[in-house]
Amino acid sequence: MKAVAYKEWRGLLAKGLAGRLGFAFLFPAMMLGKAVSAAESSPAESVSWSLFAILFSAMVGMLSTTRFGEERGYGTLESFLGLPYGVRSLFLSKLLVPFLVSFGLGCIFAVFNLCWAHAQGFESNWVLSVVPAVLVFGWVLAVESAILVGYAMWMMSENAAKWAQMSVVGFYGGGMALPMLGGVAVSVSALVLVLALAAAVLGLLCFLALRKLSVERIVLNSG
Repeated sequence: MKAVAYKEWRGLLAKGLAGRLGFAFLFPAMMLGKAVSAAESSPAESVSWSLFAILFSAMVGMLSTTRFGEERGYGTLESFLGLPYGVRSLFLSKLLVPFLVSFGLGCIFAVFNLCWAHAQGFESNWVLSVVPAVLVFGWVLAVESAILVGYAMWMMSENAAKWAQMSVVGFYGGGMALPMLGGVAVSVSALVLVLALAAAVLGLLCFLALRKLSVERIVLNSG
């Protein structure tokens, strides 16, 4: 499985990893900038912006480095699935590098949050409980979304896969980008609750999706 993960890494480098990561940094950095600028006028809004930066960085980092359409595009999907591993192992191996990229980006913005919150004089116990919780939920949601996008790319027809991918990206990405249209101040406890519920629902969908993975169905849809 290391060979599959290495193949994904080399593919990302060939496609321009720096550009993908630059895009993944752009919007979260803008959100963090909004957090800093709103610190004096609206502390609640400032906290919301800073937490959204963590969530958005994990999601963009995950989806911008996930590549399930490559084998189908090159016509090598059947030979890839013919490797001496189970279909689920191959599927998850393609997500290993995006897993690490997503978590790494989330950690970077979490560290920014911790430093910024400390500079603003927030209570340490509160910061050290909320920021890691948002980081974990953001990464889990990013991983779950990538699994669903990968499932769509492999198990559905090409058109259906595109619609499914656009729906997942639009739902999550649109929700995270919505605050960019205006000021936002949300209850941290409400945000964590929503994240937990979303993670539970998407987790169930991912479990069902992974159970339904079938080499025969994937090959049929790749034709």
